[in-house]
Amino acid sequence: MKKCKNCNVKYPDDKKFCKTCGEPLIEIHEFDPEEVTQKALFDISKWLKKNVKNFVGILTLVMISYAVYYFILRHDPIKDANKIALAHCDCFEKFNEEIIKINQKWLDSFNSNNFKNYQDAIVKLLPYKDQARVQFSKCNENVLSKINDMKARYNSNGENLKKFFASIPPSNTCIPKNEDKLVLSEKEVQEKLNSIVDKNPPHEMSKSEIEEQIKHVQDPNQIPNFPQSSK
Repeated sequence: MKKCKNCNVKYPDDKKFCKTCGEPLIEIHEFDPEEVTQKALFDISKWLKKNVKNFVGILTLVMISYAVYYFILRHDPIKDANKIALAHCDCFEKFNEEIIKINQKWLDSFNSNNFKNYQDAIVKLLPYKDQARVQFSKCNENVLSKINDMKARYNSNGENLKKFFASIPPSNTCIPKNEDKLVLSEKEVQEKLNSIVDKNPPHEMSKSEIEEQIKHVQDPNQIPNFPQSSK
């Protein structure tokens, strides 16, 4: 079929011009919309079946990329600050555990060593505690190094840098899980040291000096404080 684009009158295929206005006729292409829709759906289904492996591969890559970004590349200043706090608290727990081991070893050897005076007793104890403090300092330095890394990470974003430092708790808020065990261990050591002083008081040391040295051995808080990095 043909029709006139001006008069919209239909004519047989053998006609070329409109009888009314004389304009050339145009062909009419008739089609079934439902048939076209079904054909389009079939073509899409065929394409999906043909490319299903590629589609799954792309989807998997997108999911992996998102997971890597979310769990590894994405940085949260508050979460990073919490990690720093946990790492620092872990230093205290390790230090406490080491001191507990040193104390127990000293207590176990107390009778066999048969300490005659206070000086001999602390000579067997203080050097090991000093070594434990050195290890704590190294652990503390490692935490400070991590803080500097985080500072460099957020240095270009003032708001995140502020959140990071504001979220780091003070060192005195860390309460190690083995704190009670350490206190009990230190108490036992102090009692043993007191027993030596009571039985064999050294003439060369005053009572205040003895008490000060016992306090040095007994007090677990006489270790380097955790310095807060400047903002």
